[in-house]
Amino acid sequence: MKIFKIIAINFLILVGVLIFSEIAIFNMAEKEYMEMSAKYVPLDEIEPLKYSLKVYPAKEYFFYLLNREKRKPEGVEINKKPIVLFGCSFTYGSALHDNQTFSHKLYELTKRPIYNQAIPSLGIQHMYVQLCDENFYKSIPQEPEYIIYTLIDFQVHRLYEYSHFLWDKHLNLRYYPNKFDKNQNLVERKPFLPIYLNGLYTLKYLEHLNAARMIEPDKIKQNEDFMFTLFEQSMKQARKHYPNTKFVLIAFDIDANELDKYNDMFSRLKNIGYTVIKNEDVINVDYSDVKYNVSENDCHPSELYWNLFTPKFVEKLKLK
Repeated sequence: MKIFKIIAINFLILVGVLIFSEIAIFNMAEKEYMEMSAKYVPLDEIEPLKYSLKVYPAKEYFFYLLNREKRKPEGVEINKKPIVLFGCSFTYGSALHDNQTFSHKLYELTKRPIYNQAIPSLGIQHMYVQLCDENFYKSIPQEPEYIIYTLIDFQVHRLYEYSHFLWDKHLNLRYYPNKFDKNQNLVERKPFLPIYLNGLYTLKYLEHLNAARMIEPDKIKQNEDFMFTLFEQSMKQARKHYPNTKFVLIAFDIDANELDKYNDMFSRLKNIGYTVIKNEDVINVDYSDVKYNVSENDCHPSELYWNLFTPKFVEKLKLK
């Protein structure tokens, strides 16, 4: 009888600690949510953050978001080999109108079909999951001449994120670095708790701490291997449908030379057929100059940057 009493007391203590933790972390998430939302929306128009444990599965939510939010393809009626773009908000063109983006500038200069498959806050895994999807090839039946991925340093963290923000109502897509199923596809890493507990703010916070730990300097080799696997597997998936498509990686330094720590991976990618191009080698400008960013508080590329970068990039790849 005594043992059951001890178990019950410890259980109640655990529940109490969890409730306290949920209240504290939710309040922290609410503050961050309001501060970020206020950058884009007047305070009186911000929807209040409501506490909920419900979160949407990563893969299903990603495809829902992609179909709803991605930029419309341009030039699909043109009888030339397309260009497909993957990446995050830099490729998508956050804070830019359709006609100000990298993808639109490519369309204007090359007069080719351009498919911008990027969505803000994505990573390499989101290129991979699209290239594993048969619907992707139905939507782009003509073999692209180029598949181009733009890598920024923030994306490494996203390989491990459970959720991008604490207040997100969906999970981030994650894979195990070296775990394959019977069809030799990477295995998705899913939460270990029952689905009705996946939205715990305590869990999301602990996962955020773990994701931060995974990008410490002593993890560079591990992260290089993980990224290389995703790039390599993405190429293998695409080559099943597009055997002649060429792959390009734009290594986009926000701070000068910040991606140099991954030079070993870039060399390995070149060995399997990737063309690796650093943005600094296309146009030699000081990206810290605010005129190349959309605003003083937002480091996304401005239209001015793409106006300078895109013609030189087109020339470098002989895309005209």
